Amino acid sequence: MKQFALLLICAVALVAAGPTYEDAKAAMQKRDFTTALAILRPLADDGNAQAQSAIGVLYANGLGVRQSYEEGVSWFIKAAQLGHAEAQTNLGLAYQNGQGIKQDYESAASWFRKAADQGNPAGAFNLANLLHDGLGVTKNDIEAVSMFRAASEHNYLPATEALGTMYMNGFGVPKSQDEGVKQYRIAADKGMAQAQYDMGVVYLKGMGVAVEPKQAAGWFQKSAAQGFPRSLTALGLLSDSGDGLSKDPVEAYKWFLLAAVQGDAPAKQLMEDQGKKITPAQVDQAKKAAQEWARAAQAAKN
Repeated sequence: MKQFALLLICAVALVAAGPTYEDAKAAMQKRDFTTALAILRPLADDGNAQAQSAIGVLYANGLGVRQSYEEGVSWFIKAAQLGHAEAQTNLGLAYQNGQGIKQDYESAASWFRKAADQGNPAGAFNLANLLHDGLGVTKNDIEAVSMFRAASEHNYLPATEALGTMYMNGFGVPKSQDEGVKQYRIAADKGMAQAQYDMGVVYLKGMGVAVEPKQAAGWFQKSAAQGFPRSLTALGLLSDSGDGLSKDPVEAYKWFLLAAVQGDAPAKQLMEDQGKKITPAQVDQAKKAAQEWARAAQAAKN
């Protein structure tokens, strides 16, 4: 009888447990945000900081719900006050960008620091940017480098790329193009589009490496495959000049068009200027090539 009672109690406990945060996470990975939210809300109401933070992300990005930065921030605040590092970083970003809450760099820096103190690399990275720019905190490039390095050690590639820029310019560290290229290469080899663009620039200009336009073009192509606008523009310029790529005005127009669509401001004017150098038929040819390239790039991502 006692054994039966024990089994019954265990069964009731299993029924009462209900869906977990891991179940919500699995639903989000399947992009079933409606189910995820249904699981997360009762957990959040019970004070689960992970769930509160996740609901904030859903609202901030309009995933499964109508986008509302204000609603997202309200959940970030709850989770951040419970010490959730990712929520602290997201709350810092909300303060920094003035999304869902009044812009306040001091508050942004404070929340980034709380997250960084817990070893959160995104918090350290964002705090480093504020330290470098002197926003909400006293400008301090030495501490910024320390924060970038801490985030980079957690394999946070934006911080590795930023550390390269600090070395390239001598911000908070002795200027060293060799070390700058080293950091760029680490992030670029791991697939970061911004760092791949940086590698293209250093080979194009000979910054810490020999001038090699073909190497530059190769890095720009890797970055462009991820849709990075400045790399698309760079490929247009190389196609127009014939440096590192075959001189091809139609190809140049194609790259400028793709960059303009991605929002690169200089590319629009460059495209218009390039359009004056080629015939209407060539413009149509370039537009068709751009569409084909975009489709192929999207297929490769999928």
